[in-house]
Amino acid sequence: MSTERTSAARRLDSAVDLRVVGAQRRLRAFADRLNPDLVAAVALALVVLVAGAVVLANVRTQYFIYDEFDYLTPPDGASWLGWIITPHNEHTILFTKVWFSLLYQVIGLQGYWLYALPMVICHLAGGVAVYALLRLIISSRAVCVAVVAPVLIMAAGAGTLTWAGQFQYTAATTAGLWMLYLALSPRVKPRIRVIGVIALSLFGTFSGSAYIPLGIAAGLALLTLRRYLLGAIAVLVPAVWFVAVRVLFTIPSYNSAHSVDQVLRDGPAFVYALLAKAVNDSIPLSDPFTPAILVVATIGTLAYLAVRDPAGGSSRARRTYLFLLVALVLSLAITLIGRLSRDVAESASGGYSYFILIAAIPVFVASLARFLSGTRIAAGMLVLLLGGWAAINVVGLGDTAEGLADWKSSNAALLGAAASLADDGLVAVSPDAVPSPQLAPSVDWRELSEMAADDRIADVQPSVLDADQVSLNVQWTGLDEPVGDELTTCQPIEPYAAIELPATGRLALEPVGSLTQTVTVTLAYPTSAATLAVGVDDDGTLLASTADRPVVVTAGDTAVTACR
Repeated sequence: MSTERTSAARRLDSAVDLRVVGAQRRLRAFADRLNPDLVAAVALALVVLVAGAVVLANVRTQYFIYDEFDYLTPPDGASWLGWIITPHNEHTILFTKVWFSLLYQVIGLQGYWLYALPMVICHLAGGVAVYALLRLIISSRAVCVAVVAPVLIMAAGAGTLTWAGQFQYTAATTAGLWMLYLALSPRVKPRIRVIGVIALSLFGTFSGSAYIPLGIAAGLALLTLRRYLLGAIAVLVPAVWFVAVRVLFTIPSYNSAHSVDQVLRDGPAFVYALLAKAVNDSIPLSDPFTPAILVVATIGTLAYLAVRDPAGGSSRARRTYLFLLVALVLSLAITLIGRLSRDVAESASGGYSYFILIAAIPVFVASLARFLSGTRIAAGMLVLLLGGWAAINVVGLGDTAEGLADWKSSNAALLGAAASLADDGLVAVSPDAVPSPQLAPSVDWRELSEMAADDRIADVQPSVLDADQVSLNVQWTGLDEPVGDELTTCQPIEPYAAIELPATGRLALEPVGSLTQTVTVTLAYPTSAATLAVGVDDDGTLLASTADRPVVVTAGDTAVTACR
């Protein structure tokens, strides 16, 4: 009986083995028939589609803030053509202004994701450029595709990838990356290279300053390949415009480096802060290990350049790696020169992390691949590592985007409330009063009222809190007048005490005794928690109001006198 059972088991094992072997052969034959470039293209397309869906999902919850309002219309009296070419601060952002201003005329402040669409498209195109460049360095298509995932789903760049106005960053960096590819790839036809270099030089230069380091790196690459005319075009277009802007326009320089001594003294710490911020936001729990990670990355870079590839790597791979590294170094240098006098915490933000990492990630992975992807198992492990990094970034990007959306929602609430109150006839103390001074400092009551009248902003039935905050913001203002003796009804307010005053058109706040620095007094209404901070100096502060309602005045750490 046991012999029969053994024979049956052997027959079953043989049948299973035959089927497994047959399946392996069929799979191997199917794989041999597949075009590896086609498979890589399909995989790359899937990564791009998934990344695009993730980024757009996080963009849809955002709202306009800060400089984005400056991109909607030219200032009064300025021509549209002159305005789009005029730098914003030191950045020429022609295409961002064109897109925002044209879309604003059609849909107003609706559909934020539509404003962000070019930013997202350029970002995705930049990921494809990273793949194309890495294919010049890394033989494994799977690794090259996997790199694109953490590049496109970049948690450290959340400040860029959730901000429609950062079209300037994604457009500029993408133009620079494709310029590098045109310069270095032997597969590009000469005519395409000429047209592409000219077009991308113009598009990148007039998209934003982030193009400069990448474009110059591409120009240097062209010069080393003896394509002198194209190299000169690639270098001179951004360089000449950079100089022309500073001759033709007044460019603020308060954030820039002011001396060589300052660069030598503060530069290393500044660059380290930039890199540390990018690493910390990219890799969870990396804070204690950031110095070690940066040291390892630096050693890997030096080893790549110093150690000859035993497999006989091509000079094209080394050249591509070198000029990606040049682009990274120039990106750090231009940020250092342009932002050294700024607070380090502000400079080490998502925008700078984005255009540093867009070059740093390919360089870092190329170093890893050089020494860790010699076998299929090693390449597979590297792919899994990159995929896991991208998955973690999905969570990190989502969490940061959610926090940003909550923060920006107050701007949407205040501007929507202001639009509703403007339609209801609220009288502002001045047309220059600002409904949302923290997040929309350039949108005054005059502009907001015009938006509401033209239905370019959706008015929102305001809550009591939002209505009171808008009233405090636009119906109270400080006057550039000395405090006189005409306000005779005065009441003292002890430190940290509060008094309620009846409606008044003018209110003078004076310190009790002399001051060495400005103190803060808080205005509020009895109906909500909305507040307005008012600075009071040694000469006192005179306020005007059109609110016609009682107000609660709370002193800070210094006693003041309130006169009406």
